[in-house]
Amino acid sequence: MSTIEHRALIFTPADNFEVAEACRLLSDAMRAVGIDATCTTDVAAIKALMLQKYNVVVLLGVKNLD
Repeated sequence: MSTIEHRALIFTPADNFEVAEACRLLSDAMRAVGIDATCTTDVAAIKALMLQKYNVVVLLGVKNLD
């Protein structure tokens, strides 16, 4: 029987300390339950990281997706 690897990508704007702290807390909580969580503020990295087959993507503090 194979196990499913859970991976989460959490994006936050770089200019918001409170949201960045929330990202850190959320990723710590995810890791505690076995989810490989990565926080990033780099918009360019999102596309490259998405190719690594994340099965959870979280956008924190994003007001406009344009």
